[in-house]
Formats: sequence, C-alpha cells, structure tokens
Amino acid sequence: MTWTIVIIVVVILIVWLNISTRKKLNKEEEKTRKSRSEAYNYFENQRLSSKNSNKNANQRVQLGWEYQKINCAVKGLIYRTSSEQTRAKNIEVGEELFLEREYNNYYDKNATRVITKDGFFIGYVDADYAPSVALRIKDEFEILCYASKVTDDDLPFIYIDIFYKSSDKKKLRIEDLVKSEEYLSYDFDKIKELQWDISRFTLDIDSKHRKKITEMIKRFQDDEIRNKIKDYSYARLEQFLKTNEAKEIGNDLRLEILDKLHEEPALYKLQRRHTKLKDKVNRLKKGGNGADQIPVLEEQMVIIREQIAELKAKEKGIYSLPDSIEELKKMSENWRTKILKAENMLNYQSESKKGKEPNPMPEGIKRINLINRILILKKEKANIDAKIENQL
Repeated sequence: MTWTIVIIVVVILIVWLNISTRKKLNKEEEKTRKSRSEAYNYFENQRLSSKNSNKNANQRVQLGWEYQKINCAVKGLIYRTSSEQTRAKNIEVGEELFLEREYNNYYDKNATRVITKDGFFIGYVDADYAPSVALRIKDEFEILCYASKVTDDDLPFIYIDIFYKSSDKKKLRIEDLVKSEEYLSYDFDKIKELQWDISRFTLDIDSKHRKKITEMIKRFQDDEIRNKIKDYSYARLEQFLKTNEAKEIGNDLRLEILDKLHEEPALYKLQRRHTKLKDKVNRLKKGGNGADQIPVLEEQMVIIREQIAELKAKEKGIYSLPDSIEELKKMSENWRTKILKAENMLNYQSESKKGKEPNPMPEGIKRINLINRILILKKEKANIDAKIENQL
C-alpha cells in the first residue's frame, strides 16, 4: 500500500514538471518570434527609407554638376519641443529644408539650424560638418537643402543633402568695398578678416589697396605690442627684443624701443642703486656692525631719489616752463635750494653745512656726477631766471 502511494506521487510530480517545462519553452519561443518580427520590421523600414532616399539621387543632375553635395545627419531633435518633433515625423524624403546660422550659440561657433519650410526648428547640422557648412554660408554660396532619409521611429533619424556652389556675390561685394575704401574705418579683427577673404577668393586687388591694408594690420599689431610693453623695465625691454614676437614689429616701433633703451639705463641703474641702499639700511637698523653708516647711506638715498624724480620729470616734459610769474619765482627758489644742497654735499658730504667743518667729497665717479648735476641745475635755473626777467 505504501509503495503504491509513493509511485502515484512520483508520477504526478513528473507530469507536473513536464507541463511546466513545455509552458516555459512556449513562452520563450513566442518571445523569440516577436523579437525576430520586430527586428524584421525595423530593418525593412530602414531599407524602405533608404530606398526612398534615392528620390534625391537625380537632384544633383537636375541642379547641374557645378553643385557639390554634403550628406549629414540632423542632430538634437530629442531636445526640440513636442510640436517640432511631431513635424519632424511628417517630413518626407525630398522635402526642401532651410539652413540658418545661430551666431550666438555658446557651445558651437559654427552651429547651423535646420528649419522646415513652415518654420519648424528640427535640429542642427551635424557638428562634424558644421564648420564646412558655416563657411559656405559665410561666403554667400548658393545653397539648397533636402531631406534625404527619414526613419519611421517614434523619434526619427533625419539625414539631409546640402547642395552648394560658389557664388560671385561676396566676391563682387568685397571688390566694391575695397574700391570705396570703406575698410579704412575697420578695426583690427575686421581688417584681418578682409585680408583673409581677399586671399581665399584670390581677388585681383589694386596694389595701393593691398599696401594700405597691410600697413593697417601692421599698425594695429604694433599698437598692441606697444601697449603691452609700455611699462616694461629696461631689463624686460632688452629681453623682449630677443623674442620671436619682436622680430615681427615694424621699424617705427623698433626705433621707439631703442630710443627708450638709450634713455632708460640711467633711471634703471638709479632705481636699482636706491633699492640696494634701502635694503642695506633696513638690515643695519635691525642691529649688527656698521650702524654708523646709516646717516651717510640715507643721504645718498635722498640724492638718488632727487635724480630719479628729475629723470622722470624730463620724460613727462615737466621742464617746459610755466607762464605765471609766481610759479616761475617758486620754481627758481626750488632750484636754488637744490643747488645749495648739492654744493653742500660736494664740500661737506652733507646737505647742510651748519656746524660742520669742510669735508670735500673725495675724487671719483660720485664727485664727477655731482659736479655735472650742479652744472645742469645752474643752467636750468638760469633759464628760469631769464624768463622771469622777460616777464617783468
């Protein structure tokens, strides 16, 4: 009895497993058939769309063989509005589309929109082809655009044929612009672009205009460098002249730099000398041997500061004498004080001789420089006094 029950249970289990396995296999077969059917339908749609795209095959023949063609995808439909996406689904192969540059696009300077005849914006020219298309729009080529392939997906893939040929429109416009000398009012970027266009279109421009355009570009470039180096020190100017950039500068700018280098060493050396003296005084003030040198060093710093001020004043043209008699008298008194201090330094090695025994500055380059400075100051004071006499 027991064995009979066991056998019945085993048979029932085997039957149940067999039925369950067959159901599972049937489901997998159904899924496979469905998948194959969907794949077949997809590739069939692709084949039909590709076949339909042949409607454009004769377009170039009809337009004429002088037209060239670019075939590319339209990108970005997924980001368009629902109404624009709906319109894109209804685009037919061979339908005329229009291209429009999007100059304010932050991400792509060559961005070119693809727009339907009824004004729906359906995406952009593929970024790989956008520079080429943008250049032809810029050069005012004759351009025609047609849908070449549209898939049957919920969000279709769209391909376009862009037919283009060179136009004389821009060429003639540039020639007229040059003849009228409108370019004379251009800034650097526009004049450079004009020069590039003349070269690309191999335009036969009068030599006088070519020379003017070249001179304008050179002047702009020199001005840019002039602004860049106007505050350069003597050492930096010397270093600049060794760079490749300096080899491109015009002769006028080169002469300016050489003139500045000729005048600058005196000021440059004085500034370096003053900095070294100042550092030395600061070190001595912190303690250590040689603190007794501080007064002498500070006097030297005063003299150097005056010399620096005079050199800078000459650069700015401060020594052009005023017309006011009061200003002239004040200037004369200032020069008298400068001469007195310089003579005291020469004879007493101090700006003030009060209570001091004569202590002439020893022979050497410092004494020679100071004597020359006194002579210059006296000559300048004589000019000031002469103008005062003429005013009286």
